[in-house]
Amino acid sequence: MQGKYVAARPHLEQALRIYEKVHGGKHPDLIRILANLSAIMFSLRRFEPARRYLARAAAICRDTQEQYEECQQVQQLLKTVPGKIGHGKKEKRRKKKK
Repeated sequence: MQGKYVAARPHLEQALRIYEKVHGGKHPDLIRILANLSAIMFSLRRFEPARRYLARAAAICRDTQEQYEECQQVQQLLKTVPGKIGHGKKEKRRKKKK
């Protein structure tokens, strides 16, 4: 399954660049792309990029007063990612200490 995430990532990143170029960096259509990129990065255990994509999506949601359906998904993901990110950092620290 991880191979599908790896294959999808460059396509979503390209879509993100196109949307940013056409609509600007704060357009609500970016929310879904950013949330999907975050989910992919989370699945690949790349927690810091996942958090950045999610934070950016959340900022767009705040700017648009969360009137988009995708904002609910972003809020749900935000509840799960921080704990996982912290866990990943602890794992790295443990490995370094050994």
